Amino acid sequence: MNLSTSLLALALLTSTLPACGVCGSEKLVEKARSQRVIASNEMGKGQRETLQQLKLVGESEAVIWYYDRTVTGSGSEGNLLTTKRIVSYRNRDVFEAAFPDIRSASHESGGTSERIRVEKSSGEFVVLQFGLGADSKRMYESLCQKIEGKCKK
Repeated sequence: MNLSTSLLALALLTSTLPACGVCGSEKLVEKARSQRVIASNEMGKGQRETLQQLKLVGESEAVIWYYDRTVTGSGSEGNLLTTKRIVSYRNRDVFEAAFPDIRSASHESGGTSERIRVEKSSGEFVVLQFGLGADSKRMYESLCQKIEGKCKK
């Protein structure tokens, strides 16, 4: 293992070392540090492109909050709140609830994760998982503004 590979591995494990501009790891390390809910204006070009490729955002809607559940920032699984719905996706499986179709929503934190739990009018549930410290409460509070009176406090 060469020095740049060793530094990259250590940085990914600890997320405390600065990225090495010479070894080209700065982009990967930055992605690995993005384990929190981010506003649409904080999203990188790659994150936007991933959502477009997966066709997760319709032409008439915009992303409000985004969360990438992967450690590497690949975007293959995550959660988002748009101007019209809340979405959880993993690879090609998409679970969503349009705001008018939401009966109730709650936020839970404990163990090793945070969760937003949404009950649809049909009785189905959409559960969005977040790592601890992801600050999912920001996404939940915005959801509650969109579906007034349906959030459990």
